[in-house]
Amino acid sequence: GNASKFDDWVHNNFVGALLQLYEPFARACPFYAGFRTFCLLSRRNLRHFIELIHKSIAHSSAELGSIQWPLSQQEQAEAASDASAAFLREVKSFGNSGAKLHTFVLRLGTLFKCAQQRPSLSEAEQSHFSISRAVEQLTQINVSFLEEAVKWSVLFEEKETKTKGKFAPEDTEYILNPIYAPFFHISYRKRKKLDIPVSDLVVLMDGSLDEVTSLLRKYSVMWDVEPADIAPTLFSGLQES
Repeated sequence: GNASKFDDWVHNNFVGALLQLYEPFARACPFYAGFRTFCLLSRRNLRHFIELIHKSIAHSSAELGSIQWPLSQQEQAEAASDASAAFLREVKSFGNSGAKLHTFVLRLGTLFKCAQQRPSLSEAEQSHFSISRAVEQLTQINVSFLEEAVKWSVLFEEKETKTKGKFAPEDTEYILNPIYAPFFHISYRKRKKLDIPVSDLVVLMDGSLDEVTSLLRKYSVMWDVEPADIAPTLFSGLQES
């Protein structure tokens, strides 16, 4: 109850620390359990919400042969992970750009996961980004791809500052759909923003596997994340696309 200069640590760092604690053990984190959490994960998408509930009930009945109320946190968290993986696979079917969108989500989620593993947790819970520096270097193809990602709700866009007219990349924040958060073991909350230079964003959208791996290793060095630790869990997932 005493005043302390560390009062904000729980508010700012608890979730990031909790996710780090669960990550090495391949267990579903209770951070993804709960009715309010399911509402935030589904972000007003009723189909996503119903699937989260359905998989929670399925986990309960699979374990005991009948539904046990209330559903445990572990069952709900495991359901969130299962639903997240299923909806991520579904991205491949999103129109003519589905395969590219799926690859982009894997790459962006991997970058956020790399950020989540920073030992300092100085910028915890990063799950959205803005485009920094030389945004005019984005080609019309790049801009169209971002619009496609928003159309299919792979990304959500919000104005970064008060501007007039249609959203433009330089004044917009792009939020990864929260339903994919459990798959990457990252936060579904919009807390800290990651500023991504245009050149790095283009690599995430169009780069080869070698270019993306090199980019992620650059960030791992910058964030003091050991490449030996993240290689099996992060980079291997990029092969799925």
